[in-house]
Amino acid sequence: MDFTDHELSRRIELADAANSRRCGNTLAEHHPDMGACTMDVGGGCAIFAGVGSPLTQAIGLGMGGEVTAADMDGMERFFESRGARVEVECSPLCHGSLRDQFDARGYRTLEWTNVLFQRLSPDTHIDVPTTAPAAGVEIRRATIDQADLWASLLCQGFAEELGEAALTLMLVG
Repeated sequence: MDFTDHELSRRIELADAANSRRCGNTLAEHHPDMGACTMDVGGGCAIFAGVGSPLTQAIGLGMGGEVTAADMDGMERFFESRGARVEVECSPLCHGSLRDQFDARGYRTLEWTNVLFQRLSPDTHIDVPTTAPAAGVEIRRATIDQADLWASLLCQGFAEELGEAALTLMLVG
């Protein structure tokens, strides 16, 4: 089993933050009525995609260094001015200052998010389930010309959790 180091974790967290930033910006462009927006903060990004949206959160904070009181003040204003609670997805490998800022403000950590990964090589074999699928169901690898269909089906699987606007973004965004 491989364990990630800080550099790999930083790269993954900041890629996730960049993706979230793109989602927020695309929602703002295609659904201006949502009031979606983003803000760079603490080395990461805060995303507002509606009150209660699972996309509304900060991500990547403390992965590039210290998180300051000014970062936290700005992030709190960003969310609270939109009626959203402050939620931060945290890596256990973030800079210790993020934990200090949480403690100083009375925040409670609900969980630390660990990113799992698997090293792949040209010979990596990924097993498909050995139990037979239901009648009429076929399990196979999607081909490159089926990328849109695969993405559509994946998004539909998360439609209830993400909400209509986010689903639309992922399907056409």
